[in-house]
Amino acid sequence: MLPSTNKSHFRLEIRISPIRTKLTVPGKSSPKDGGLLPNAYVLIALLILILLIDCKQTSSETIPGGAYAYTSYDSGGAALVSGWLTIIVSDSTTISGEWHFKSIGSPQRIGPQTGDGKLVGGINNDQVWIELNPQVRNNNLQLNGSLTQGQLAGQWSWISYNGIANQGTFKASRK
Repeated sequence: MLPSTNKSHFRLEIRISPIRTKLTVPGKSSPKDGGLLPNAYVLIALLILILLIDCKQTSSETIPGGAYAYTSYDSGGAALVSGWLTIIVSDSTTISGEWHFKSIGSPQRIGPQTGDGKLVGGINNDQVWIELNPQVRNNNLQLNGSLTQGQLAGQWSWISYNGIANQGTFKASRK
């Protein structure tokens, strides 16, 4: 035979105040002080959220070491887009990397040269060609230029089904 057990039921309530938490057991006269631990969890969660938002907002503004600071211009020399890109030469002729560009103001007819993406291209001596949207043939942006002493400069072209939809110049400097 099992010994009889006395089962008592009680309800535990947790109340969070701005400074400290109180653990209250109904039927008891004084609340137990729960310390600052639950508030610490809230503070840690808020800190993580702020860091995630901050990282997301600065991804195209902060240029990592070794990347190229990029600016494109219209045919009149007005700046259209700025940001950064990486160039990885995997063998003597193949380029890959990523790009992170934002428009300056509200430029028109600049093609798909804002946002983030992967790039592919090629290099022959100091001549470089790069496609910002390599999977898309009818709405691609191509950079053609020369790479000398950490400077990449040349012409950007917005390519559509009908050919070149618009073009201008660009400059990129290694950081």
